Amino acid sequence: MTTMAAEAPVWSIDLVGRPAVVDHEMTIVTALRGTEVFTALEPGIGRNAESVVMLPVTGEFVEIAEVMPSGETVKGYWLGPVETGGRVHETFSVLVLSESKVQRLVMPVAKVDARQLVKGRASEGERAAMGALLTEARAHICTRRDQESWRDRLVSEAHSEADDRQWCGEFDDFMDRVGLPRKRAIFNGCNVGAARPAGGPNIS
Repeated sequence: MTTMAAEAPVWSIDLVGRPAVVDHEMTIVTALRGTEVFTALEPGIGRNAESVVMLPVTGEFVEIAEVMPSGETVKGYWLGPVETGGRVHETFSVLVLSESKVQRLVMPVAKVDARQLVKGRASEGERAAMGALLTEARAHICTRRDQESWRDRLVSEAHSEADDRQWCGEFDDFMDRVGLPRKRAIFNGCNVGAARPAGGPNIS
C-alpha cells in the first residue's frame, strides 16, 4: 500500500519578524522557542504565545468577522494600521482592501491576531503595490485630519470675531453660503436661530 504525504501548503505564516502587540505596545516578533514568543520590546524575555497578538502584514488575505454593523464578514487584503505610533488602546483602526475599496475598520486589538484571520496572501508584486497604497491611504487620512482641524479653528475664530463685532443674520447667511456652521447665537436682541438658553426666555 502506498502512503500519500499531505500536500504542502502554497504558503505559510512566518511569525518571526511579524508586527505584534504586547501590553498595548507595538513591537516585532524576534524569535520563537517552543511555546514562548520573544519580541523586540522585551529582549531575552519569552512570553506565552497567547499573550502576544501577532498582526497580519500588508498583502495577507484576511477574513474578519463581526466588525460591520450588519454582522457581515469582511474579506480582503490587509493593508495595515492607520496609525504608526508605538502604543495602541483596546481598539484601533486598520485598513483593508476589500472588493477594490479601502475600508477603515475599528477593531478590538485582541481580534486582529494573524493566526485567526489570515487565509492566504497576495503575490510579491501585489504586496508591493499594496504597500504603496497603504502609504497613500495614510497620507490621505492625515491630510483630511489636518483640514478638519484647520476648519474647526477657522470656524472658532470666525464665531469669536462675530461676537466681538456683534454681527447678526448677515454673518450666518455668509457662513451658510461657504458651507460653514452658523453662529446660532443671539446678538443684541437679534435672534439668528439659536436654541433657547437653559432657564431663559425665548427672545424673538
